[in-house]
Amino acid sequence: MKEHKKLYKAGKNWVVATLAVASLGIVATQQQVSADSTTTDTVSATSENNSVQKAQQTKDQAQSAYDQQSQVVANAETAKSVAQSSADVADSKLAQAKTNAATVGATDENISSTSAAVNSQQAVVDNYKQQLNKGTQAQPGKTEVAKPSATNAQALNESIEQNQIKLPDGYVKAFNEQIAAIGYQDKNGINSNFDFNKSEKDIDAKEKTLQNIAKGLNTLNPYQHNENDSKVAIKDVYNLDHDVAMNLSLWYAGVLNNLVKKYDLKNVNGTLLRDVMQLKVTNYSLETATYINNEINKNTPKGMFRNGKSGAGSLEMSLVTTDDLNDQAPELNLSPRPNFMKAIDDAISAWGSADIINPQKITNLDELKEATWNKLILYNLLDSDWDWASSETAGNKGSSLKGDTRMGSLFGPALFMQTYNNHNINDTTANQYSVALAVNKGDQIIPHWCLVAKAYQGNKDNQPLKLSTAVNPQATSNGDVNVANLEKQYNQAKAQLDTLKAKLAQLQKAAGDVKTAQKNADDAHAKLNAAKQKLQQEQAKLATLKAALDKAVKNLNIAKAKASVNDAQAEYTKASNDYNAQKSVVNKDQAAVENAAKALKQATNKWSSLKGQQLQSFMDQFAKKNNMKFTKFDGKNAGNSMGPNYGSFTKYLVNGNKVTFGTSKDGQGTNDYELVALYNHNIDNAEAAELHDTYLFTFHNGKPELLFDRTTNGDNISTWSIDKLDSATVKKYHLAELQEEFSKITNNSELSDQLQESKDKLDKDQAKLAQLKQAMTNKKQALDNAEKNLNNQNNSNQDTDKHQTNNDSKGNNANNNQGSLTNIVNGKTDTSSTTNTANQQTSGTFNDRQVASNTNGKSVVNYTKDNKAQNNLNNNVVAMSTNPEVTSINTTEKANNTVTKFAANHEVATHQTTQGMTNTKQLPQTGNNDSAVAGLLGAALAMFGFGLLKKKHYEG
Repeated sequence: MKEHKKLYKAGKNWVVATLAVASLGIVATQQQVSADSTTTDTVSATSENNSVQKAQQTKDQAQSAYDQQSQVVANAETAKSVAQSSADVADSKLAQAKTNAATVGATDENISSTSAAVNSQQAVVDNYKQQLNKGTQAQPGKTEVAKPSATNAQALNESIEQNQIKLPDGYVKAFNEQIAAIGYQDKNGINSNFDFNKSEKDIDAKEKTLQNIAKGLNTLNPYQHNENDSKVAIKDVYNLDHDVAMNLSLWYAGVLNNLVKKYDLKNVNGTLLRDVMQLKVTNYSLETATYINNEINKNTPKGMFRNGKSGAGSLEMSLVTTDDLNDQAPELNLSPRPNFMKAIDDAISAWGSADIINPQKITNLDELKEATWNKLILYNLLDSDWDWASSETAGNKGSSLKGDTRMGSLFGPALFMQTYNNHNINDTTANQYSVALAVNKGDQIIPHWCLVAKAYQGNKDNQPLKLSTAVNPQATSNGDVNVANLEKQYNQAKAQLDTLKAKLAQLQKAAGDVKTAQKNADDAHAKLNAAKQKLQQEQAKLATLKAALDKAVKNLNIAKAKASVNDAQAEYTKASNDYNAQKSVVNKDQAAVENAAKALKQATNKWSSLKGQQLQSFMDQFAKKNNMKFTKFDGKNAGNSMGPNYGSFTKYLVNGNKVTFGTSKDGQGTNDYELVALYNHNIDNAEAAELHDTYLFTFHNGKPELLFDRTTNGDNISTWSIDKLDSATVKKYHLAELQEEFSKITNNSELSDQLQESKDKLDKDQAKLAQLKQAMTNKKQALDNAEKNLNNQNNSNQDTDKHQTNNDSKGNNANNNQGSLTNIVNGKTDTSSTTNTANQQTSGTFNDRQVASNTNGKSVVNYTKDNKAQNNLNNNVVAMSTNPEVTSINTTEKANNTVTKFAANHEVATHQTTQGMTNTKQLPQTGNNDSAVAGLLGAALAMFGFGLLKKKHYEG
């Protein structure tokens, strides 16, 4: 098919009519191009590339502006978030300050009344002070002297405050990590696949870390002695007086409670110890510890004090849980079970978790506290060994129960939260245990924890003993008892004054905290509001830039789509050309196959001139390869150079036997051997007849057989078949190769090979043709997709413009019956508005078309009879509209099977004709409105028999 193109000018546009000449007729294709653009493919591609570059630059600029503003917005959001966080913190602090103020009652009224009470109480104190001064002056030399006692609350409190434990840097972290590892093993160890070895290694590593950090504890924490305690004598360290045991236990509880208040130490649950541990001492805990310690001291060998399984610990469990222990173990020297033990449900002691003391050196309470400080408290804080501590004492090392470490002897149930004697200990129940200390005959100071049964927990003996409950010792007087009473009253009044002052300071601080928090909250919210306003402003700017970026992206997509159409068209053209070229190759291959098949069909004789030519061709190649020169026998005589006269057929011998011999053109005959070809080679190319190698190609019994002759003497021609010659001769003279080629030619192998080669080439080229056809189909599909994508991009862009236009004009056409009336004259658009009543249609006539709006604002195009239009356009209908949607096209005349819709993205919902009109769907027009003239010219061409086939050029 040949194509001829002709350009027709119409206004600013061109219509290209392509005449395609084929054997079945002539068809016309139409291309619409812009008259302002270059018609060559190269210039068009360059133009499209330039458009893409410009659109890309615009998009990049818009993207850069958008990105910069996005960062501004992000910064504003960060500032807003920071301001919000500050406001939240300020609000939280304000709420906390108000809660604290409400809790302590920090109202103006309470502050005023408390201030008045302070002033009043100050006057009372001043009065007692004056009286006391007068009394002591009246009795000079007489003073009050307090008797040293274990019940001295002031001395006890001073000793606790003086001995505040200081932990080295990193101790708390290392402590918590080891306890967490132990807790992890306790919780997960029940799983069958739990790796205990790995867990133990982890605990050991953390234990060593803690021990390394704790090395400086002794240096940081020397014991601070107390004068009062040094004067409180201890008669029997294994059987402490009640007051001494109470003082020691309260002191121990106070020191440990201060420690957990000061540092964020945690238990195995990750809970702060201060939240679950408030060590308390009760009469029950003191009596239980004394009873258990005395019974164990009487019945436990010294070496068994450090064994929690079969020694002291086992006996302690029995003492607590068995009412008739004397009956069950008569061999033990047990005292009668006291009544108070009925109230005790459980008792726990960390046996073996204390270092050895020297009881002979402990003669007073201060020395006992120093031993407790060094041999129990610091000893366990220094070494968190999992197993029972080893020491100089005999015993079984490594007999610890799971979950116990030395730390357990300090913090008791609150640390490990384990189940003891069927009592589940958790963060809630840990504080139900009370503690007391005792010294066993294993020379250890051991804490004992006991749990009182629920029925007895409200008893007086289960209430915590506090420092204030320890009675101050009675003073001995060297003077008048009235002075002592006056001093007591003074001290009480002063204590009450101090309490009132502390209360007033607390109220004033709480009120001041509220005022400060309120001001901070107001400032934070002011900053938050400013940050919110700033964010809104920047977000508005970002939205504007986003709209510009979206528009630039759409334009870039359209430009790329146009370039893609051009590229796809070029690729499709190339693919089509490649396909046609390969089709020519396939046609030649098919002819070659036919010729080869024909030649093979004709080669039915055993021998022919064609086969003789094939043999000659081979012998020429054979001679060249082996540097030989052959003379071919002419069928009559050989001449001098041939030696014997091979035309003397009566002289032939084969393998020494006399045979009949003769020549044959077709390999057939009555002789024993039919000679079809003979080639003689003079050795070293000599002329001497006796120095020769002669090859005779014969048919024997209908089969090709090569004979070899080197006769030099006699009248006979002695020839030999290959099977009668030795292998060296066969190899030397290439007889097997010659026989093989002779058989191939005879059996038409070469022709068969040529036919097969032709078929193979045909198959290969046909496969390539199929690939090229598929490639051409793919390129065609790619072209169609590119054109579809271009249309979609144009439609999307126009949808966006329509949406923006509708938004801009929203409210201007509130009447649903108002539409637009459009007239297209000479490529220009004239739009006017009409107002319709319900269920009516108003139209205006423009040449042969009426464009109006129906009652819902949709456009309707009516075509009336117009002779001039009918003559010029052959009833081809061109529907154009700038309205958002053309809902129907109505015609009153028969159209020539073509309805062309040019309005981009304007759908035609219905086509109504009164005289049978068929509709041909066309690609949407993506050019400007001036392209209408080109459309009219294309319709006019149809009058001369040219069909409107395709439009290739698009403009956004």
